[in-house]
Amino acid sequence: MYNIMIADDEIWIIKNLTKMVNWKNYNMEIIATSTDGIEALNIAIEKKPQVLITDLRMPGLDGLELIEKYMMINPKAICVILSGYSQFPYVQKALRLGAFDYLLKPIDPSILEEMLLRIASLLQKQNSTIARIDLPCKSEIDEVYKTKINAHVMEIISFINDYYQDDLSLAGVAEKFHLNVAYLSDIFSRTTNTTFCRYLANVRIDKAKQLLLYTDYTLETIADRVGFSEYRHFIRTFKRFNDETPSQFRQNQNGGFIK
Repeated sequence: MYNIMIADDEIWIIKNLTKMVNWKNYNMEIIATSTDGIEALNIAIEKKPQVLITDLRMPGLDGLELIEKYMMINPKAICVILSGYSQFPYVQKALRLGAFDYLLKPIDPSILEEMLLRIASLLQKQNSTIARIDLPCKSEIDEVYKTKINAHVMEIISFINDYYQDDLSLAGVAEKFHLNVAYLSDIFSRTTNTTFCRYLANVRIDKAKQLLLYTDYTLETIADRVGFSEYRHFIRTFKRFNDETPSQFRQNQNGGFIK
């Protein structure tokens, strides 16, 4: 079993985390908790957890100090930050200090599970020379991780297909699905072989083509209906994807509504 410690000044968050997932499914066990930074450091030094999950703001030592001091003692420790959206600059500093990842509050169980799979995979690599009894093999963990990534991406693709006409952005969608922006960008491009922005633009252009062929809407109306806030941006994007302007496309098609 991998040893886990949770530090947060709000006891209800600790209780929720301990009950949110079945930690044994990831060969993990919560061996200690603390609501005070100094106490957390002392416990961590004594018990040497392989994974430390800590809030940013705590009495005694804050999360950044706790991570920095503990990683000096245990450089291989995997540290995870708990934070709110307003604390992101501190999260960035924590990542620079060597933190593995962060969880945004309120914590999404599926995001926590996905992160635990990645941690389990990393811990297995770190302990590859140690006999691993009753541990799932790396290929099993990787396969579950890939399945979860694909599920995330398919959910986001479905969301884009349904709401392409809205003011969508990578950051906004990442926030909606409780994902890190860089992480979302990475898994989306690796899964679809295109970027989030290019996929969104492609959906909008495909919808615009349908309106160009089967309605007599003006170009300005079509641009607005498919999610382009600026008419000229619509024209430029359409031409980049099709090597012709919307007007030329409409004129060159034979089977559409507009002859």
